[in-house]
Amino acid sequence: MNPYRPALLCYATLWTCLLTATLWPSLGQASSDKQLTPESGATIPDTNEGEFLLRYKFKAGEILRWDVLHLVTVETRIQGTTQTAETRSSSTKAWHVTSVDSNGHATFSHLVEKIDMWQQVTGRDAIEYNSQRDESPPPEYENAAANVGIPLSTITLNAQGEIVERHDRRKTPGFGGGQVTIPLPKNPVPIGAIWDTPNMIPIRRNDGKIANIKSRQVFQLKKVVAGLATISVRTEILTPINDPKIQAQLVQRLTNGIVKFDIGAGRVVRQRIELKEKVLAFNGADSAMNYKARFTEELLATSKETPTDQAAAAKNNTDDSADKPQRQARKTNRRKKTSIRR
Repeated sequence: MNPYRPALLCYATLWTCLLTATLWPSLGQASSDKQLTPESGATIPDTNEGEFLLRYKFKAGEILRWDVLHLVTVETRIQGTTQTAETRSSSTKAWHVTSVDSNGHATFSHLVEKIDMWQQVTGRDAIEYNSQRDESPPPEYENAAANVGIPLSTITLNAQGEIVERHDRRKTPGFGGGQVTIPLPKNPVPIGAIWDTPNMIPIRRNDGKIANIKSRQVFQLKKVVAGLATISVRTEILTPINDPKIQAQLVQRLTNGIVKFDIGAGRVVRQRIELKEKVLAFNGADSAMNYKARFTEELLATSKETPTDQAAAAKNNTDDSADKPQRQARKTNRRKKTSIRR
């Protein structure tokens, strides 16, 4: 039996459904050739000349929803035995914007409205759960099911995508406090501009302790067409890694893909991350792991919150007061520095 298999499956399902507020689990399937039209109207010329100011824009009372899809296939070979673990998770995440101040700081509640999850390992029966169809989840999805339809976090975001304040409803190991969307550069940038943000990736060492691996997320403005910006994103690992067991964990935290950002509307309308990695000798000299993942997100039509919705949200926040000992509130006094390269 592969000792790494349960951890891989658990990670994939939690990554998608519990906190799709984080950036890299923030993605819905979309064909690469589908044409997108900016919501705000074409106020940006169809040209790659000049510089572009990228800013998030929200309105109090609006609800933003994204369809999210995460597909993972992990094939491992240990001592001549090969096993394949597959997971598929689809969900709808929502941001309920409650207020926007004069500085453009938007406060919103993040929740997952529905999930549809499936997993299978070689030699075992498939496990699945659909929150709209099934009355009770299997044990593997109980935690995910318990977090559907309730506010998971209340977040205040500035116009550059930096977290100003965050309150998590409950502590989830390995999540919380990270990015919730891509950070944007401070100043207007031309086509080809590159910016990056530092990041620490927690991994478990052989002795069971947690170590932080230095990395950075690198972004580049590739083009702007009719107000729709195409931004590439990739992860660069800065800490030298020679241990295949650590490499096997890191491949699940890498990013390499494209983000579509509507400049006029001030929001991400689509993301697509694709990974294909191989790690040798992660569990013995003759072992190997092949990791393939696709992670996508697509913005649905924006709606306005009704008085009934607002009352329900207020009740949920009141009900959550009993969980205060579990809440993790933090002020981001020292924001991550975003550097720009041209």
